[in-house]
Amino acid sequence: MKPIRLFPVVAFAVALLGASSLWLMYRVWQGQRPVDEHAQEQLSDQGAMNQREMQGKLTEQVSGTLSTLQQERMDSPLGLAMFRKCLEWTEFNERHASDTTLAHERQACSEYREYVRSGELPPEN
Repeated sequence: MKPIRLFPVVAFAVALLGASSLWLMYRVWQGQRPVDEHAQEQLSDQGAMNQREMQGKLTEQVSGTLSTLQQERMDSPLGLAMFRKCLEWTEFNERHASDTTLAHERQACSEYREYVRSGELPPEN
């Protein structure tokens, strides 16, 4: 009985693994191409419009008439940052719907609403 030579098998496996890795890196790179300036400007404008629309919807949901203190919380840097986080998760969930993204969206938006309502900050993880 002749012994099996492993070198050709191992060399083939390494070559196959290397080719697969290069193909995967190429596919990831394809998905991360920089956006041209015009498209980036359009996305920015659309994002700003979506942000204003979402802020209006959340404002209506929080309360029909906001107190001055609640309005100050919404307009504060922290309030705006929390709102952006809620908006980003909402938009991400619309593009990539899953239970996980929906949970992140609900958490971010409920933290924002709670902050506007009571002024309480969400617990840090």
